[in-house]
Amino acid sequence: MTLQNSPVAVIGAGSFGTVVANLLAENSDVLLYARRPEVVEQIIREQRSAGYAVHPHVRATNDLAATVAQCQVVFPIVASSGFRETMRSLSPYLRPYHIVIHGTKGLDVSEKVANPLTREQVKTMSEVIREETIAVRVGCLAGPNLAHELGEGQPAATVVACRF
Repeated sequence: MTLQNSPVAVIGAGSFGTVVANLLAENSDVLLYARRPEVVEQIIREQRSAGYAVHPHVRATNDLAATVAQCQVVFPIVASSGFRETMRSLSPYLRPYHIVIHGTKGLDVSEKVANPLTREQVKTMSEVIREETIAVRVGCLAGPNLAHELGEGQPAATVVACRF
């Protein structure tokens, strides 16, 4: 399987995950992962997710292992509060060749917070990916982009940053 014919995975079928999946589907097949089977069934039945129509090249799934096995590029796009746990769930399936580009805004703050807060207690999402997985190529999708504006096709600016 080459990167060019491999589908892209989006982990998280919330509003931003759905919109990113739709944007990616303009150029690639996309597997949209939702952890709850009833959410996947609803997406398949209604062809909608989080209030947005789902692009025909987006296929909903709740099989995390199969999703990651089929894709070389993985976009985890979940709330920051559940990001570390999501990465722990993904970890057994990720390999060093995967490209992981998160679209999660926010920071991961240690439960053991001292006053004052120290840098060691605060992690970026990219740092969480590196701590919880063996992924090497880690990137970040960032910018002033809001799901509802992107979903409506409004202009937006996005930066994808990665050391690779």
